[in-house]
Amino acid sequence: MEIIFLLYGSLFVCVFLHEIGHAIAVKLVSYNLLAFKVGPFCILNDDRGKRFIFTKEIFLGLVVYSAQDGQRTLEKEFFVTAGGTIANVLGGTALVLMYFILRETHENGLLIIVGGMSIFMGVANLFPLKINIKGWESDGVVLRHLYKSWRNKPNNQSQSDA
Repeated sequence: MEIIFLLYGSLFVCVFLHEIGHAIAVKLVSYNLLAFKVGPFCILNDDRGKRFIFTKEIFLGLVVYSAQDGQRTLEKEFFVTAGGTIANVLGGTALVLMYFILRETHENGLLIIVGGMSIFMGVANLFPLKINIKGWESDGVVLRHLYKSWRNKPNNQSQSDA
């Protein structure tokens, strides 16, 4: 039973890192953060103000945001989408480094396990996967779509393509 709690706790930390990366990117590009969800915990920011709710979904995370008309650009969307992977890789790397720095005084293999899981989750999320549960898509699907849109813009064609 303890292993189930350890695995879920590790997954929760990895999903939290991922979603906080998206949320930070949303704020950095001056979009409006409407919802932040990790596991069953969700913070909503709507016309009724900020509120905390519980959901039935206990595994996945979600960040919902909006932007003013004309504020969205391909570059900003790319940054927001990549924010989750960046946070997973950076956060995971920090945890792995902490394990090696602290292992002389504190033997805690959980740091390297969670760190490794976070790095793996960040990299795996770059693969373009679609899952037919509630229309979920990996960040890789969105990034590929954004890249194709950027590549097809007339001002992004290389001179050899013209």
